[in-house]
Amino acid sequence: EFIEDLVSVEGVIASLDRDKDYRTQLTKWKDIDCNVVAQYFLVDMMRQFFIDGFFHADPHPANLYMLKGSRLGYLDFGIIGEVGQNRITMLHMLHAISERDMYAVAKSFFGFARFAFADYIDVMERLEPSASKETYKKALEKIEEIMVDNLVASLHDIFDPWYRSVD
Repeated sequence: EFIEDLVSVEGVIASLDRDKDYRTQLTKWKDIDCNVVAQYFLVDMMRQFFIDGFFHADPHPANLYMLKGSRLGYLDFGIIGEVGQNRITMLHMLHAISERDMYAVAKSFFGFARFAFADYIDVMERLEPSASKETYKKALEKIEEIMVDNLVASLHDIFDPWYRSVD
């Protein structure tokens, strides 16, 4: 289907960098409110992840388009993700981010790793009958313990500027 009057998010970002009045022009000429589109994008990504259980996994500006009436269009569904059992872990991570608790963010991040490694641990157990699942779990816990402090420092580097911008 051909849709007229698509405005690429990539183009909007470039135009906003060049022209401080572009946001007003976009609202006037195309009936597009960037704030409304941004909020819709966040809500829609959460809907995809938490309700639908699958999501567009490549939503960079070249794959997003704004339409008249502050609507949002997605292109290129070549990469999608399926959530599985990670929904609760992601909720814990988002809550920790909102509370500015980088230690809890790091622990949630490693929660994803535990899900990811669970199948590998089962395979290793079958290949090495003498090895136990507990042995692998303990090894992963030790790795997590060692890495969490470094991750917390990196998370501060990522999130602190954002937190300062919204304070």
